[in-house]
Amino acid sequence: MKLLKNSYFLSLLSGLLLFAAWPIKGFAVFAFVGFVPLFFSMKNLVEQNKPGKFFLSTYLGTLSWNLLCTWWISYASLEGALLAYLANSLLMTMVFQIGFWYSRKTTVIKGIIFTCLLWLSFEYLHLNWELTWPWLTLGNVFSESILWIQWYEFTGVFGGSVWILCINTFVFYLLKNPENQSKRNWAIVGLFILFPIAISLLIYGTYQVKGSDARVQIIQPNIDPYHDKFGGMSVEEQLNKMLALSQLESLNDVDLIVAPETALPYTIWEHEMNENEQINYLKKFSVKNNVPILTGASTNYFYAVQKAPTFSARKLGNEQGFYDSYNTAILIDKTKSVDVYHKSKLVPGVERIPFPGIFKYFEKYAIDLGGTTGSLGIQEEREVFKSSKAGIISAPIVCYESIYGEYIGEYVKKGANLLCIITNDGWWDDTPGYKQHLSYAKLRAIETRRDVARSANTGMSAFINQKGEVTYKSSWWVEAEKIQQVKLNNQLTFYTKHGDYLANAAIFSSLIMLGMLFAWRKK
Repeated sequence: MKLLKNSYFLSLLSGLLLFAAWPIKGFAVFAFVGFVPLFFSMKNLVEQNKPGKFFLSTYLGTLSWNLLCTWWISYASLEGALLAYLANSLLMTMVFQIGFWYSRKTTVIKGIIFTCLLWLSFEYLHLNWELTWPWLTLGNVFSESILWIQWYEFTGVFGGSVWILCINTFVFYLLKNPENQSKRNWAIVGLFILFPIAISLLIYGTYQVKGSDARVQIIQPNIDPYHDKFGGMSVEEQLNKMLALSQLESLNDVDLIVAPETALPYTIWEHEMNENEQINYLKKFSVKNNVPILTGASTNYFYAVQKAPTFSARKLGNEQGFYDSYNTAILIDKTKSVDVYHKSKLVPGVERIPFPGIFKYFEKYAIDLGGTTGSLGIQEEREVFKSSKAGIISAPIVCYESIYGEYIGEYVKKGANLLCIITNDGWWDDTPGYKQHLSYAKLRAIETRRDVARSANTGMSAFINQKGEVTYKSSWWVEAEKIQQVKLNNQLTFYTKHGDYLANAAIFSSLIMLGMLFAWRKK
């Protein structure tokens, strides 16, 4: 068949298969063959010695994957979304292009193995640099198949990525060599798929939720982020709406209230926090009802200095000094001063202009999600909030941070026994975006074996248990509140202790393979 030798068709087929696998409505099993057409395209064009055609055809496949899975970003900003699609697809294509080069110097199967190792290295890089966008990390594809991946507590999402890449490589190898297509070899491929699932089902069936009990309330005030939140409603109106929801049920036995990202929408100067009207409003409520409140805020920190102390610091008008703006989580507890954590995994193009010396021109295309845009400040270390009730030590996870597994593990290693995700998912309308964001939170619950309390301004608020099961979720674009019992687990999983060791092993192996190639060619 001519189509099976057409590189553009093969690359597009890969994009369609990966899209068909992706949450929320996809079937994850398609991921096991998603890269096979691209591997065949590599084989064909290596034999024809056409690197330029391979680059263009592969870019078609990666671009289609990005567009089909994350088209909803365009609801926030069409220009910014286009830049994101083009840049992320280019990075993915470069991984395959380097693998293509390696195949030309060695063999196709070695090139495929090298490509897989590079892909894992790329996924890890995408967690830890200026252009970070790990939304399409392969291991995320199983977020709606939690019965398959209970072993993520040992491997994190990179275990899923390794699983997918191995199966794709085995399938390609058998299809490439008809003489190897025996029932025995296909049975081995089936075993590699079914054995991890069987292990996961065994873990799921025997795992016992751990920890003491606490009662937590999540609030979803449903304030329109485009028209009301940052100008259409006053602070008092927004707080009254949120606290009225909170009081729909008795708060007598509630140990923590979790309110959404930027629930306090107007900027608070941190050196004046004790005098701030918004803070004092919530303090009175906390004292009256004897319950701590974890919520989001927009804050500024003032530096009385002559020179900018951080890359993100801004000049304070004509006055002497600079300031940083933050997307902040705070804990208001009647027994102590306000705890503050600054969001540190910032959304590229929204909260942080990547490589500002190079991309300053593109700041005008920043995706405006309300509040402050441009480069916000960050803090170097994770921070946990210790509440005065029930022994709750919460991880204050702000929105985008919830898709970073090893990063969330840093909260847990600092003692967090409950993951509190505060977010504002209304920017993308009723699209798969906010649903995928909620779905990925299940992966964090399994990796750390921590309950999750998720409060969204809009989108969906939810409770998730230590097995990754959603035990409650709100509807889209409605006011909601829910009080539920959670478990406070203090034990550390293997993954929490060791982080993304699989990705680090892939990086090391990639360097070894490159070194062996150069040594061989020199000899």
